[in-house]
Amino acid sequence: APAAPAAPAAKKGRSKAASAKETKETKEAKEADAKADAKDTKADAKATPKLKVGDTLPTDLGEITLDDGSKTTFGALLDDSDKGIVLFSYTKQSTPGCKHHPTQACAFRDNYTLFTSAGYRVYGLSGDSHTDNAKFKAKQNFGYPLISDPTYTFHEKLGIKST
Repeated sequence: APAAPAAPAAKKGRSKAASAKETKETKEAKEADAKADAKDTKADAKATPKLKVGDTLPTDLGEITLDDGSKTTFGALLDDSDKGIVLFSYTKQSTPGCKHHPTQACAFRDNYTLFTSAGYRVYGLSGDSHTDNAKFKAKQNFGYPLISDPTYTFHEKLGIKST
């Protein structure tokens, strides 16, 4: 088998000043990258952590809008339940991921009495307006309210805002 070609030789005649300049630029680039990584790490630490199934949700999340246009707070929703709430989110309608949310949301509809008989309230959460959510709720015959969050502020405070 033929031998592998040799690696190209370094250009002859390069000055020490050019080599020192490249080393300095490389060092500056590495320092800039390290600063950017440190900044990203600090931002990640300040960001709301991602929720996991079974996590306790914070109650100081500000005002929210339900599909009927009424305003309330997450704390008020919790206070209105016997044992707690079941909150699920689904993608905004007319987006690539929206073809799956009717199936998921309908599973909550179909099992709604299991949740309510156990003392839980069910709520769906999306980035749709309350008028779009009201139409979706009527079309799918949901017995539970839908929370509208078109600015994704509530999503972000819960740590579930997609990027």
